[in-house]
Amino acid sequence: MYVPNIMERARGSLEINPPIGVTAHLSNNGTKWLWTVTAIYGLSLLIYMGWTIGASYEDDGATTTTGACVACQEGTGTHSCHRRAASLKNRMKEYHSLAILIIAIGTVAYFLMASDLGYTGINTQFSNYVPSSTLRQIFYVRWVYYALAMPLLTAILTRFARAPVGDIILAISMAAAWPISLLIGALIRSSYKWGLYVFALIFYFYHMYLLAGPCRRKSAAYLTGLGAFILFGILYFIAWGCAEGGNVISTTSEMIWYGIIDIFFMPFFLACFLIMAPSEDQKDVNKRDLGAAESGLAPTSSGVTATHAHSQSPQMGKKMFGRYGHHDAPVSEKPATGIVTGTETQPGTGDMGTGQMGTGQPRLSEATAVGDHRT
Repeated sequence: MYVPNIMERARGSLEINPPIGVTAHLSNNGTKWLWTVTAIYGLSLLIYMGWTIGASYEDDGATTTTGACVACQEGTGTHSCHRRAASLKNRMKEYHSLAILIIAIGTVAYFLMASDLGYTGINTQFSNYVPSSTLRQIFYVRWVYYALAMPLLTAILTRFARAPVGDIILAISMAAAWPISLLIGALIRSSYKWGLYVFALIFYFYHMYLLAGPCRRKSAAYLTGLGAFILFGILYFIAWGCAEGGNVISTTSEMIWYGIIDIFFMPFFLACFLIMAPSEDQKDVNKRDLGAAESGLAPTSSGVTATHAHSQSPQMGKKMFGRYGHHDAPVSEKPATGIVTGTETQPGTGDMGTGQMGTGQPRLSEATAVGDHRT
């Protein structure tokens, strides 16, 4: 069976789908490059699918060599330890599923661009690569891809950071807002396109603020993702200013620029993140289990050794709670006692009795045990 190579496919795409109504358009070399990127995306998609199917998601950090979790081996663990291990496994599956969706959409987008489809002609504003008012080929399908991929990438990072739901929704919205603004700006013929460029910059910097501030998690995997977002995001804005906005470079050079960024930001970065994220989460689970084990062996003020993380004395608050945790009452070293005068008449005497009421150790409510697992 004869299978045409990339070079023949590149020549055929411009013959079958010639650029109509545009002067500055994609060249044969540009289509060759786009077919190469499409092949990289397609191969990455198959690898990610196979990776997800064959992944075992072992909870090495949460278990010991005997198969029991650390806290259970110490005699202080409960079924919650195993629930955390199952939750870790589900989070890993979420990351892989979102990564597959990102690569799948990118494969379709690059297939369309390599086939010389998904574009429109827009008059240029400046006389740089071609004279002003010349119809330049603008591939809107690329920015549709970014408007879908950036929120998915943000969802992976914020889910990994266990950020609050409100911050996750806001970060995902900003991740979609700046590519949409650049898409609309690229389709505007007049200088008003730069107004959309400014809006996109505002949305982008606020997006980075959310990732670096409220949603931040101190881990190597998260900081790598944040650095990739900052670096490649700036490169996207520079590319837009030189291509769709300023008409400084050709359409083929534009494709090479965006293609290199996409290869490193999407398939390569996602692979690095999916390799780093499980070990980071497992270390976090292991740290919490060890803390629960140490706290469980400490006696309470009543002399009873607690065997459940939720039944610990408030004196162990630093081991049990994150920075958002709190107790029902202040911690006291000794039970507070007080003399309370009774108001009821004792039967048969008619005298006012006095009773002594002791206030024991403040009770810890499980409903208020809110742990922040971000480190």
